[in-house]
Amino acid sequence: VIPGTVSAAGGELAYRCIERAVELSLAGSIDVIVTAPLNKEALHASGHHFDGHTGLLTHLTGSEQSFMLLTSEKLSTVHVTTHVSMREATERITTKRVLDTIRAGNRHLNQMGLAEPRIAVAGLNPHCGEGGIFGTEDIEQITPAVAAAREEGFLVEGPIPGDTVFYRAVRGEFDLVVAQYH
Repeated sequence: VIPGTVSAAGGELAYRCIERAVELSLAGSIDVIVTAPLNKEALHASGHHFDGHTGLLTHLTGSEQSFMLLTSEKLSTVHVTTHVSMREATERITTKRVLDTIRAGNRHLNQMGLAEPRIAVAGLNPHCGEGGIFGTEDIEQITPAVAAAREEGFLVEGPIPGDTVFYRAVRGEFDLVVAQYH
């Protein structure tokens, strides 16, 4: 492996390191896996056709579903879709997937000690579609998921336009943003 050079050997090494970390985690030898950026081109060159950590970890753990959650001191974001084109992301945004993502984000924050996380759900289209003028995905897919999450007792608001939701979250209004794409 030559540092700074994309290669199949580098992709294979990265794959084996992640595979070993998952083995250690599943065996209970470690509690957490911390990852660094993964070069998807190198991973694919080595014959491992995953979209990145999310798909690879899903495969290695045998999980049915996975979610990407990015977190910092000021902002946590979980994604409904990851590592796909905008066209494909739009096709993957379903009421079920949005609701599953809200549930997963809430569950994660519960495990981190927040009993009732305040969750914001980002819209997809400009101005959340402006009543259907700029698309209907917010009305047809996202709004029903938010309503269902509220019925389940979650403190959730949305859809909220992407140009304001993150600002509001960083200011402390929400503990988590559910973003439609990565």
